[in-house]
Amino acid sequence: MLKKGFRFSVITVFSVLLYAPQTFACATHLYLNPDDYGFIGGSMIRMAGLAPPEPAFKIKHPPTTKVEIGELSEIVVSYKRPWRSKNVTLQLKASKNIELIDKNLALEDFDSSIPIRFKLIGKGYNNITLSVSGEHKGEMVSYSSKIFIGANAKKQQDSLQSNSTTQMKQINDL
Repeated sequence: MLKKGFRFSVITVFSVLLYAPQTFACATHLYLNPDDYGFIGGSMIRMAGLAPPEPAFKIKHPPTTKVEIGELSEIVVSYKRPWRSKNVTLQLKASKNIELIDKNLALEDFDSSIPIRFKLIGKGYNNITLSVSGEHKGEMVSYSSKIFIGANAKKQQDSLQSNSTTQMKQINDL
């Protein structure tokens, strides 16, 4: 017969081994934002490893934008890359209703902005995925982000109204 304390420890070890992988899968949800806790609290969170690491390549862009269908548009993206990085490129991928003018751009400056030119050819949930990759401290590092793009509804309504008025004029002329 097993002792009561031994049974408790066996059950505890078994449950830890059973549920440990599931808790590691949610580790990203447990990260804290050190900027919310001030200088001292943020420093303690970073030292304890409760904050995600800073990305090596930083991209700043609008999260969403609305553009006219069929017109050439551009979004300005600001970026920063560390001094010890090299061979840094920006790859662009788009959903099916977006035509990209440039798909690969070299990021040669350390702190700059670049225009991303594209044409929206249809409605729907459209996005452009930005992937920055390059070598930093001897390792390949990559970072990705998305820009969601919608069709500007005002122009579409104006064009529909103008089409309906021209059709009405044609009917009245008959």
